[in-house]
Amino acid sequence: MSMMRKHKACAPAGPRRLRKAALAFAVLLPLLLLACAACGSGQEGGVSAGQESAGQQGSGVAESAGQQTGADVVVPRQDTGGDRRLENIAQWDDGGQGIGLPAKLTLGTGGTGGTYYPYGSAAAAALMGQIEGLDVTVLATGASQANLYALADGSIDMAIAQNDVMDYAAKGTALFVEALGGFSAVAGLYPEPCQIVARPGTGSVEGLRGKNVSIGEIGSGVSFNAVEILEAYGMSVLDVKVYHLGYSESALAYMDGAIDAFFCVAGAPTAAVAVLAPLRDFELLEISSEHADRLIGRYPFYTRYTIAGGTYEGIGEDVETVAVKAALVASDRLGGDLVYAMTKALFACKGEIAAAHSKGAFLDPAYATEGISIPFHPGALRYYEEAGVQIWAPDMTQP
Repeated sequence: MSMMRKHKACAPAGPRRLRKAALAFAVLLPLLLLACAACGSGQEGGVSAGQESAGQQGSGVAESAGQQTGADVVVPRQDTGGDRRLENIAQWDDGGQGIGLPAKLTLGTGGTGGTYYPYGSAAAAALMGQIEGLDVTVLATGASQANLYALADGSIDMAIAQNDVMDYAAKGTALFVEALGGFSAVAGLYPEPCQIVARPGTGSVEGLRGKNVSIGEIGSGVSFNAVEILEAYGMSVLDVKVYHLGYSESALAYMDGAIDAFFCVAGAPTAAVAVLAPLRDFELLEISSEHADRLIGRYPFYTRYTIAGGTYEGIGEDVETVAVKAALVASDRLGGDLVYAMTKALFACKGEIAAAHSKGAFLDPAYATEGISIPFHPGALRYYEEAGVQIWAPDMTQP
């Protein structure tokens, strides 16, 4: 089943070169404007300002492509007043087991034009306003993959990473040639749904057989997501004609007729998809319950997700799919009491974080533990146990 926008699209007239230039301008201008807006305000507009806003890959691996990296940005402490601090939150003592308070920590995020960086900045400011003795330096980085390598070698203390990439890192698969260690999960933060844009009439994932399909850049997280989704339908990349394009390039190729479909894993609405609506007919392919169950059974980092009707112009009904998550990860060097305090403050500050960044609205203890396939930090576990949230124990022996 799929949901299709219905309107008559007129093919651009004129020489092919002028047509391609016009299409490129139509796609890249709004993407560039969105990226600039994200840099200037750290906020999201009508479309997500994450890796999708720069036409980058949904795993967070390429989130910072073309953006500033390696920059140390100290988030100023917010004086919220002692009466707003969580009761006893600054009095936990790790008893010498790991890093405790006072603490100066580093948080790896993503590119300055992506979602991870402004979200991490908002969260860091909120945590410092709640926890006395905590200072957090927010780093612009290469996002998920780079962050997990940095956590493993002790270069940073915390990071935002996508949960599927965390799974790959812990098991030494996909993007990682060997398993990484030294870090644990703290909380799932917000969803990044799998979106499959296709020509009207494609109908289902099975309808992609024999079609020209972009599955993302070589080595990108979305390319692995595409392989896993095809696998759930009994297919492989050998059943389609594979193109390796980024999101903005995929949108251009789709409008120019070079490809029939493309995979996109990013917050919805996504700029590279939204820009198609006034220019070309398309449909979003659903991932049925049967195939979602099969996918989640094999890859537990996926969760069910509904793209609400009206998210994209012309698609009025809900579209069922799956999603991965951006998640907060901590070094195992951090003491349990410190991580407990930060986890407790994270959810207590939901309103403050959501006011600074729209993705903060997804903060919820039950949601934060779903689809996380690596072990949780003991400090985070302590918080979830107190909150009455049941934690699924991952089987790290499975490939």
